[in-house]
Amino acid sequence: MMENVQNDWLFYLQKHLDNQPISHLTLNHRINKISKYQKLLFSATLSTDAERLKKLNLFQPVLFAAMKHNQDTPSKFVMPEQLKQYYLIVEPYLKPAVIAELISGHKWRRVLCFCKSAVEADRLSNLISQLCPDIKVRDISSKIPNRVQLIHEFSVGHIDLLICTDIMGRGIDIPNVRHVISYDPAKHFKGYVHRAGRTARAGTEGTVLTLLSNDQANSFIQTLRHNNKVNINELELSELALEKKSKLMEKILQCFHGSTKASNTYTNSNKSKAKNRRPQIKQSIVL
Repeated sequence: MMENVQNDWLFYLQKHLDNQPISHLTLNHRINKISKYQKLLFSATLSTDAERLKKLNLFQPVLFAAMKHNQDTPSKFVMPEQLKQYYLIVEPYLKPAVIAELISGHKWRRVLCFCKSAVEADRLSNLISQLCPDIKVRDISSKIPNRVQLIHEFSVGHIDLLICTDIMGRGIDIPNVRHVISYDPAKHFKGYVHRAGRTARAGTEGTVLTLLSNDQANSFIQTLRHNNKVNINELELSELALEKKSKLMEKILQCFHGSTKASNTYTNSNKSKAKNRRPQIKQSIVL
């Protein structure tokens, strides 16, 4: 909402309610006139930018912050107790295999997966559909006209995996999300909060998983623990299961590119970037 204040819709709404311009409020004006409305602003990551808050024309605002029962002072970000947070260190070329294993091997359903771009979301959707033919997979972006229908089908369980970008991270209600996967980690912690906020809503349980490369792990974990003071756990998956999914993925890519050479170029280039390391999966939480 705050990003759209510059369009002046809030000004005209207030003008209609008060039947007069209210951009120049005074104390006498407020004493002599009882307001017919109140402004209630809800946000998981409320801005502290004075210039942005000024545009809302708030008068003597009162801030209410969510707290856990054992907290003495409110923190900037509060995650629901029902939210389970995990990360997995894995080589980039194995990320599709990880998602396929979670969906087919561990029966994750109603999964919302975030990618960095609509193009990547489309490609991942096609690949997962081939890896898991019995799973209903769709991708959604701002360019897709039937977004409301896709969200409805996902919320009622007709779509098992919905792949999207950060456009779905905030401002859109997506009911019944059980798992959130960050295929690409959020650029900022606020982005992580908004993604995680898609699940574990209204007292329900939820899981959020972030897939990380080796060079992303330390900074991500430190940032997360510093901001919301929780113990995030590392997820453990079977290396054998990932290898099977990886081999199947290579066969699919061979067919997709039309030749073994094209597929080998894709897989070998990714593996060379990983310096031929096996996926680093340490002892932690086992599904």
